[in-house]
Amino acid sequence: MGRSVYYLPRPVSSEDLAIMRRIDALHLEFAFAGSGMMRDFLRHEGITIGRCHVVRLMKKMAIEAVHRRPARSKPAPGRKIYP
Repeated sequence: MGRSVYYLPRPVSSEDLAIMRRIDALHLEFAFAGSGMMRDFLRHEGITIGRCHVVRLMKKMAIEAVHRRPARSKPAPGRKIYP
């Protein structure tokens, strides 16, 4: 039996809920903003928060920046395809 069976997940604090509401509102306005820009917006409003905390909250809310990601998984031109 795993150790996670014995522990209950912590409830989300009221501070985090307020920050999550603000992140959601900012995401609706600035959908292209990633964690760094979101942190800058929050700091501009007086909320002291780190980028890693913003990343964790955005993951919990399933929010991502809307932008095109680099195509890293394309094979090189002329590359042989093996079965």
